[in-house]
Amino acid sequence: GEAQRQAAERYVRMKYPARDAGLVMNRLPVNGLTGTSEISGKTTDSAAAGTALACGEKTVNGALGMAQDLQTPLRSVAFDAQAAGMKVGIVTSVPIDHATPASFYAQVPKRGMYYEIDEQIAPSGFDFFAGETMLGRGKAKDKTSPTQLVEEGGYRRVTDRAGFDSLAPGDSKIIVEHDMGYAIEGKQTISLADYTRKGIDLLDGKNGFFMMVEGGKIDWSGHANDLATNIHETLAFDESVAVVVEFCKRHPDD
Repeated sequence: GEAQRQAAERYVRMKYPARDAGLVMNRLPVNGLTGTSEISGKTTDSAAAGTALACGEKTVNGALGMAQDLQTPLRSVAFDAQAAGMKVGIVTSVPIDHATPASFYAQVPKRGMYYEIDEQIAPSGFDFFAGETMLGRGKAKDKTSPTQLVEEGGYRRVTDRAGFDSLAPGDSKIIVEHDMGYAIEGKQTISLADYTRKGIDLLDGKNGFFMMVEGGKIDWSGHANDLATNIHETLAFDESVAVVVEFCKRHPDD
């Protein structure tokens, strides 16, 4: 949101006054504002907002990839990209079955249905998932574990830096589960920018690709009213934007 961007921009300019630069995302040549309120105009939650972003239709709070009747499934732009022959990646700094990333591949009436969301990861056929540990583990109980679901679906699961570094162009059906913590702690072994860079390496090809990248902990620290953490999460997301901008500069005609 604009408030988070402005706060992070002010922080950078005050902390590094000699540096003539703010946030990369604030220097993009085109800006757009998107309204993602819940269909009746209520303050949105991440499920309704994510569905609006992913599917182009507004819905009720809590619904993921479902219309307001909670029965009609909505189609994500990620599936449109896949149908057009593009590779698809879903990247986040929070669990990959959380509301925003799940909006791009899952269809459930309630965002808390983490196990049912996990069941839809492998059938999506998307090429690259990366985020923190799936929340559906806590809902599995006597069911097949989310890990087994994705592995039986043909996905290679990576959980550490060594496995992450071993991923190379040509690898497909990859799911990375790595709890990165908060950027302000300075303990990350894999960052959101790393996820983004690796996603480009794995997805880039002659048919193009679609990749959704979310700095999910910007929202989490906002809920906690933790401004310092919010700023650092925004800066971590901006590092991912910088990775994408550099990729764009290498392909000026696309």
